[in-house]
Amino acid sequence: MCITAGVRGARADLFDGATWFLTPHAATDGDRYRTLHAFVGSLGAVPVAIDPAAHDRLLALVSHLPHALANLLLNQV
Repeated sequence: MCITAGVRGARADLFDGATWFLTPHAATDGDRYRTLHAFVGSLGAVPVAIDPAAHDRLLALVSHLPHALANLLLNQV
């Protein structure tokens, strides 16, 4: 049985190759951003800088929209 949730699901390669969107803006401290970027990379993930508004639009399309469509479909059944 494969454990995938909680502390028991932790493993060393958990974030290998995972994309992490970082959303810096004009007021973001450069040193802190570089520290965070390095930390994410040290986990094995791939840090990608993206505009906060673009991040929100992307998340709405790949996460929220499917949930909304599923809810609409369920209400039609």
